[in-house]
Amino acid sequence: MIWVKQIRFSQVAQESTAAGLSDRGRAMSERVVRLEKAIMEAVKLASPEIQEVVKDLQALRGIAQISAVTIAAELGNISRLKVLGN
Repeated sequence: MIWVKQIRFSQVAQESTAAGLSDRGRAMSERVVRLEKAIMEAVKLASPEIQEVVKDLQALRGIAQISAVTIAAELGNISRLKVLGN
């Protein structure tokens, strides 16, 4: 974003558009932070079973809390899934 803010345009309309896009990008980044905080708070209030699933998913390499919550939400009740080999 520092580099983008240093770009100067020859026309006022281009400058205005760039400034608007920069503002929109900043607003979206702030929204993501707020939503991630809300998700983390929701996990704290979730049932112990859901908390355990989220915790277990985070044990996998590359799965952080938000990814674990997303996977848990998409799967729903994972006990309904048949385990291979059983």
